[in-house]
Amino acid sequence: MMLKVNNLSKVFMQGQDSINALSQVSFALESGQSLALVGPSGSGKTTILSLIAGLDQPTTGTVEINNTQLTDLSEKQLAIFRAKNMGIVFQQFHLMTHLTALENVSLPLEIQGLVSDIQQKASEMLDAVGLQDRKNHLPHQLSGGERQRVAIARACVAKPKILLADEPSGSLDTQTGLKIMDLLFATAKDQGSSLVLVTHDLQLALRCDQQIHLSGGKIVSNTTNMHPIIRS
Repeated sequence: MMLKVNNLSKVFMQGQDSINALSQVSFALESGQSLALVGPSGSGKTTILSLIAGLDQPTTGTVEINNTQLTDLSEKQLAIFRAKNMGIVFQQFHLMTHLTALENVSLPLEIQGLVSDIQQKASEMLDAVGLQDRKNHLPHQLSGGERQRVAIARACVAKPKILLADEPSGSLDTQTGLKIMDLLFATAKDQGSSLVLVTHDLQLALRCDQQIHLSGGKIVSNTTNMHPIIRS
């Protein structure tokens, strides 16, 4: 198993009140497989993704990626582990505004401490997402779809074992969003990466091998799709 989530719970404090964002959530994902987290706003989808990414700590429970339990790692160790094993694609891109597309994609390789071929690898990844002519552009000089392509290239440049995507097409128009999702699925497949996708789109979820439906911080169904929908 690439990912094991065991009895994951998350409680947020809001003043004197406690809010149960997640309650004893458990699931697993095999290497190279894709999983969709589906549910209404406030159901716990993004909270789960943040915990899997190690961007937040669970109240109880564990997250294990590639046989490493995240809660066993220090902040420094977690940052290095994340750079080597995870790629994250956000809805709002989260690009460094003062860096070019090439420099943004180079960041994960620099965090890993690589000293050779960084620009070549970043350049090749931008070629792979169709941005051959936009490498030296700043984010504000790119369209929304182009910025998301840069974000996907940045997430995939280090060939992560697992990709995490939070509504990656949510801020794009329908046609551009479909192209972005085609690119994300194709890139994950080509690299053999596992994919965890947060989405509200049921048709998009059916393209994944597994769908987990959440409500009120709990799993209400966990379905394995024997024949995921493949867009031509």
